[in-house]
Amino acid sequence: MTRTVSSLLTGALLAATTGCGGGSGDRADGFAFGGGPGQGAGAANGAGGNTGTGAAPNGGNGGISVGAGGGGTVPVGGECAAVSQQAENTFAPVDIVWAIDNSGSMTLEAQGVQDSMNQFASGILQNNIDVHVVVISVDGPPMAIIPGLFGVNGVCIPPPLGSGGNCTGGGDSNPPTYLHISDQVDSNNALEKIIQHYPNYRSILRPNAAKYFAVVTDDESSLDAASFTAQMNNIDPGFLTSWRFFGVFCIGGCPTLGACAATGTVYNQLVAQTGGLAGDLCAGQNGFLPVFNQLSQSVVTGAELTCEWSIPPPPAGETFNKGQVNVQYTPGGAVDAEPIFSAGDVAGCGADQGWFYDNPDNPTLVMACPATCDRIRNDVSGRVDVLFGCDTVTIPR
Repeated sequence: MTRTVSSLLTGALLAATTGCGGGSGDRADGFAFGGGPGQGAGAANGAGGNTGTGAAPNGGNGGISVGAGGGGTVPVGGECAAVSQQAENTFAPVDIVWAIDNSGSMTLEAQGVQDSMNQFASGILQNNIDVHVVVISVDGPPMAIIPGLFGVNGVCIPPPLGSGGNCTGGGDSNPPTYLHISDQVDSNNALEKIIQHYPNYRSILRPNAAKYFAVVTDDESSLDAASFTAQMNNIDPGFLTSWRFFGVFCIGGCPTLGACAATGTVYNQLVAQTGGLAGDLCAGQNGFLPVFNQLSQSVVTGAELTCEWSIPPPPAGETFNKGQVNVQYTPGGAVDAEPIFSAGDVAGCGADQGWFYDNPDNPTLVMACPATCDRIRNDVSGRVDVLFGCDTVTIPR
């Protein structure tokens, strides 16, 4: 994948123009991020901590004051001049949760999953997409003899995805990249296990990641597609806002005797509903690697640009004011930029266009609200400017 979107992260200051007041400091040129009023000789009507005339001690240099500080107000639409730091937008990370059928008919399939999972993850990572993998399955390896369960078709993922640890109690886990939740998945309850174990893998999921839920099974689900969809959509409101479904199951019409216990009608419905992909378990009987490569490629093809931008550090000796950040968006082919207003936090987004910080107390990222993110991701030639130095303007209510 080579798609990029340029965003301009404004982290320093331009030459003097009429700008945003409220700055301060002891810089001789009047450019300041924090402290007391500017103490340099400056041009008339400077925009330092206090407006002065000519060489007045508190006048500044007619430049831009950026950051916390003394008096001064910022008019809406006022100019925030800055040096632009160009950055490439990256692809959003991907989180994938697998539930693997451990029933007695899944010996070949369990071995295929174990042998193919590293290649599956590698195919995603090679395209500069950060992936986290969760596997819900009883401990492996396939056909392991476990007291009370006899022969169990579990998995134990080797390095580099797995940790190389023992295969007892999910000992192959390698968080946060890979988490093995050790539990028996039966022929028909893979979807229930995905729901049941959500609290156990929630910490592996990331707010800005594309999320996939997947199964490997030769049977049908006892939970219908509508019920699974409703439960997943309500399991974590505000966090799990969208997801896709894929997997390796019997899509129908398998000619291989004994390969499929039942057609995965529910799984086919979920794939169609969410725009995912079905890997045919019947075809995988002759080697699962091509099937998993197909699924990996579908993740890469469906990768979306991320909707977050790092806040660059201020110049040496300066400070950053989280209350003086604004965002604007220029659609591809357009000349004029449009303001995107602050939502305060993700809960304040609602259906509105907006942005918020990853951490309001100690922000490191500017993040787009879902409605804004959807728009930006569909405009690969658009541009986002993150502007520092004017009082933040919130969404008009």
